[in-house]
Amino acid sequence: MSLFKKILTLGGNETYNRAMAFYNRAAYMEAIQEFEKITRSPLMGGRLYPRLALFYAGQAYRNLGLVDMHAGRYAEAIPRFEKAVTLTPENLEIHAYLGVCYNNEGRYAEALRELTYVIEEEPADSQGHLRLSLAYCNSGRYDEAILEVRKAIEMENRHADLHYFLGVILNHKKEYAGAIASFREAIRLNARYLEAHLKLGYAYAFSGDLTKASETFHHALSLSPENRELQEGLALLKKETPEAKEAFLRQAEEEFSRALMIDPNLADTFMALRKAQKDIGFYNTLVQIYQDALAAHPHYADFHYGLGHALHQLGRHEEAMQEYQKALLINPDYVQVQRALDQLKKGKK
Repeated sequence: MSLFKKILTLGGNETYNRAMAFYNRAAYMEAIQEFEKITRSPLMGGRLYPRLALFYAGQAYRNLGLVDMHAGRYAEAIPRFEKAVTLTPENLEIHAYLGVCYNNEGRYAEALRELTYVIEEEPADSQGHLRLSLAYCNSGRYDEAILEVRKAIEMENRHADLHYFLGVILNHKKEYAGAIASFREAIRLNARYLEAHLKLGYAYAFSGDLTKASETFHHALSLSPENRELQEGLALLKKETPEAKEAFLRQAEEEFSRALMIDPNLADTFMALRKAQKDIGFYNTLVQIYQDALAAHPHYADFHYGLGHALHQLGRHEEAMQEYQKALLINPDYVQVQRALDQLKKGKK
């Protein structure tokens, strides 16, 4: 490099290269420290490196947030994403992740702010409407929640998950007939959709029809004979006592509350990552996270799915397929895994 160019960049290129070496090894905090040397010194690096440093510092904070989010540490993920969004405010993906974490931490006003912004910028994002509808439902704004999920259904009418979530929202509004119809439609589109069967049984119970609830649970148990929730629910229904009925309804309420959280394993179903290239360091980090988790919990289908997705993004398709198949052996009714496996078989990346 010429002396003149070195004077113009004031060492920004060396600092940037050092930061990128940390970034590509997924050493994100070390990378951030190097990037911030450039962003704190406006003259360092000339015109190019400060812009690149700002972008990659934002990506590093985003990746740290995603690691926390995938581990279910939503409170820890929030400040990471907040920092990322201050550095790259135009990145809709980060606003969406931040909205998900706010929702799952019960900070619904902030979730609505972020998720509304995403939809205003991308009104054709069907999954964005779904995320927003869940935040509205958590806020008790049921009519707005229903409106948003119906917009998503208009865009993707044959998406069983959307009908399922409409049923969840209608049940929260105590419109049990509508909830039952929505769960039945989700099941019509996907006959082995276990969560839809479960919620259908609970919705029947809320409507006062315990006979239908029992019939639905019996059918669902034939699809998943080892499912403990179904077994426990049927045991309560068989007792036919006021105390057992009350316990069953408490169980139902807990299940419907959990349904309003946005599962981080649905990240790539609910929010398409719009990147020009794969973030290799990040996905390598996720591989390690899920491998460590599986060493402790080898029979968790969610962890096999998470590992399969990370391997899929890295182009390690055979290994990804093996993990998806392991997840399905544990839980044959795992809709997201089946969808991911189908996508992989079709050669979509």
